Amino acid sequence: MYERLKSKELPENTYLVFSKNGLEILKNIHVAGYRFKLWNYYLSRDFTKIALEGIDLEKTAVVNILRSGPYYFVLEAIHDNCGIKVPEIKIGIKRKEKEGKFVAELYYKDNIKRDIKHLVTSEIIATGCTLEKAFEEILKEKEIKTWTIFSVAAAKNGCSLLKELGEKYNVKVRLFLNCFVGGLGKNNTDIPFYHEETIILPEAKKELIKRYGRELYKKIKCSIGDGGNRFLEPKKHYEEILEVYSKLKLKEKKSKRALEEILNQTKDFLLSCYF
Repeated sequence: MYERLKSKELPENTYLVFSKNGLEILKNIHVAGYRFKLWNYYLSRDFTKIALEGIDLEKTAVVNILRSGPYYFVLEAIHDNCGIKVPEIKIGIKRKEKEGKFVAELYYKDNIKRDIKHLVTSEIIATGCTLEKAFEEILKEKEIKTWTIFSVAAAKNGCSLLKELGEKYNVKVRLFLNCFVGGLGKNNTDIPFYHEETIILPEAKKELIKRYGRELYKKIKCSIGDGGNRFLEPKKHYEEILEVYSKLKLKEKKSKRALEEILNQTKDFLLSCYF
């Protein structure tokens, strides 16, 4: 299930996608490693089923932004859903904080040799500076008609920037977002569920409150965390979960039970990293 999100601040073709796999990611902020990869693979299959209908896959390439990009498994999802192998463009971009703002620096880029008109990328969208750098580097040498972007977690700030980038480079930007578009935390990194700018599918909000309770739902620092750590360095993610959420003091019974379960599971996950 998906629905178009109409907003003057967002690309015209912005959609909120409700899927079981995407919801599992949002309902389990502590899970990393194999299960996190598996949910992302199936979410990419859900995204591609609805997003690539009518797209000429012979002129399509997947842009994988290192280091997380390959672990969203968009290439594999397209092959499994559509029976075709599309080319991959790897681009290495590192986000750094400079004078209180985040900037993106390029450290690697594949050459684009084929006649490509449509790009597909999966990426967490916070400020959007990583994608801004990808647009700059790829579109300065290649004329692209459409750029389809999947996001397991996206902030409104970054999505608004993508609208500007589409207009700047004359590219049709198509956004497919996992259940919600969030507000951005004060650190320009976190994407919490509860924020004055958040727009969330009612069905997803209901499921998340059922999972976390209202109090914990409102206090979750970030809905996704560091994707790179969750894919490649689970130990760091588990340690961050314990550091952030062990400090929470909750009153609501449902939230207290949910938090206790998350902390206990995270301790078990962390212990398994040592064996």
